[in-house]
Amino acid sequence: MYNLHILPSKSDIMASIVKIGMFFLTRATQLSRRIEMITQTNRWKHRWVLLAIGLCLLVSIATLTRFQHSVAQSETATEEQSRNLQIAQKEAAQFPLTFQSEEELAAFIKTRELQTDITRTPTGKRAIDQEKLKILALAVHNYHDSHGNLPSSATMEDGTAKVLHSWRVALLPYLEHADLHAKIHHDEPWDSDYNKQFHTQMPDCYRSPYMNRNELALTPYVVIVGTLRDRAKPGTFIPVSPPPPPIGAIFPGPNHWNHFRYITDGMSNTILFAQRSEPVCWMDPTGDVPIKVAVQGINAVKNGLGSIDGTEGINIAFADGSVKFAPSMRQNPMLEAALTCNGDESVVWEPEKLPVVGDPRNFQPEQGNADVSGTVTLNGKPLADVLVVFQMSGKNYALASPTDKEGKFQYRKLLSGEYKVSITITGDTSATVPEMYWSPTTSALVFHLRDGKNVIDMALESSPNP
Repeated sequence: MYNLHILPSKSDIMASIVKIGMFFLTRATQLSRRIEMITQTNRWKHRWVLLAIGLCLLVSIATLTRFQHSVAQSETATEEQSRNLQIAQKEAAQFPLTFQSEEELAAFIKTRELQTDITRTPTGKRAIDQEKLKILALAVHNYHDSHGNLPSSATMEDGTAKVLHSWRVALLPYLEHADLHAKIHHDEPWDSDYNKQFHTQMPDCYRSPYMNRNELALTPYVVIVGTLRDRAKPGTFIPVSPPPPPIGAIFPGPNHWNHFRYITDGMSNTILFAQRSEPVCWMDPTGDVPIKVAVQGINAVKNGLGSIDGTEGINIAFADGSVKFAPSMRQNPMLEAALTCNGDESVVWEPEKLPVVGDPRNFQPEQGNADVSGTVTLNGKPLADVLVVFQMSGKNYALASPTDKEGKFQYRKLLSGEYKVSITITGDTSATVPEMYWSPTTSALVFHLRDGKNVIDMALESSPNP
């Protein structure tokens, strides 16, 4: 078993200093006698003695100062050693650890110190964040091996539209929390009076290193849900039955279970887990990010993909279990390809080749002299809580803004020119916007803005003519 090295006490060190001082005085006396015998001159006798004694005093003072410094260092080292020993003892109380030598104990304490320091640095936090995403990806693979399919993003009560539980609850047995999974009432909603008691019992793998440790129920880790668009353009005849599935994320929606074999874009090219800028309760089945919101970018829209503090970017996990960094970005083909599992894109994840834009929420676009306002309606009724995106044709210049309750939007100081407009649902609206308007590549909304005021009213129909 290990034995700690006991440092000498302050009294022992002072006794050693006195002994050293006596030794130097004795040597000084002997030296003066030898000098007297050599010189045989009384005139120089006292001078040599005084010089020797002074030299010895200087050496003694220097030695005393050095030992006092050693005492201070010893006391600091003793306190640090005591703290580290307490850490080791606590660990030993939780796990069956034994140390056969002092070197083993020192190595263990050093490891604990490194673990403590790394969690305080940006690099360390990112590394821990990556490991947690890898754990979640591994749990999904184990779930798939056991059930033959992926977990649903959320479960729903049979015969109703009531959402019950999140995929995070379904993964508990594969994260070494089968006991917690058994305690939850799965036939009751996640926020029922009984299930509320488990909100603060969130497993550590769902806790982000970027969050306050006092946040016991919130997590930023989410999946992407829903469909982005139909495989065929509106009005195109599809001579097959059944028609091909729409292009969308790995998780189609509540009570829909996907399979790895349906990820035709490739496991290493499809996002499995991402992070939301506004954390949600880990049991909340409605907190995941719709793909129509996710394609807008990272750190680009509220309640979309992004970091908790709105800076830099986020780690994302791909379906093959790899974890990569995604910097802040606006809508682009690379992100859209990574979010869809069956879009048949050949885009490779290379964010370093994108233009550096910083945090899109703080991005100040080039200003012009064109102001635009208008109203978006669907079947003659105002369309609220949608994101209207103006993207200039042939240029990396885009602006987005939500509509209010009356379906009105407004932009100021845009560059003049031709714009493609896409409309994406971002709120809790029950309206269904035709999929042809979801992306600038398929939207037929094209407008030319001139300097000055521009009024554009967009009247959408549920079944637009091809």
